[in-house]
Amino acid sequence: MSMMPASTGKENIHATGLVFEGKGLLLRGRPGAGKSFLALRLLELKDRQPPPARLVGDDRLDVSSTRDGLIMQGPRSLRGRIELFGFGILTRPIQLSAPVDLVVDLVDEPARMPEPEELRISLLGIDVARMPVPAFPLVDVDHQIMLISSALAATAAAQ
Repeated sequence: MSMMPASTGKENIHATGLVFEGKGLLLRGRPGAGKSFLALRLLELKDRQPPPARLVGDDRLDVSSTRDGLIMQGPRSLRGRIELFGFGILTRPIQLSAPVDLVVDLVDEPARMPEPEELRISLLGIDVARMPVPAFPLVDVDHQIMLISSALAATAAAQ
């Protein structure tokens, strides 16, 4: 029997999810914003240093609110599959579900210095840390990764 927390709400969203540095990242953005490429770079980065990153899902995610927070899962039909634009579908190691610790929004018009209220978001009635990240090609993927790592560090320090 599964020990998943009781769900209080569920939604299927257009997003990519992964576990990076032990935290669940939910990447959102318009089609073509670079969600899958950013996820692949994060997965590749953690191939070289522990703890390993794992793909939860690409393109579509089921997000559920529970008493313990938000949980994301990739649909069964897409498990382990992620698109590399210009090549096709790749497979990567997966984690079936993960908490959503940080929502990364790939944005086309970023603020130079986001206001504090831009760094939180409510999804399915649950308050979650958020990091608006300039979409490619506004900044390169190394800049995006630095923003995500900084947001994770700030979130950990606030807990």
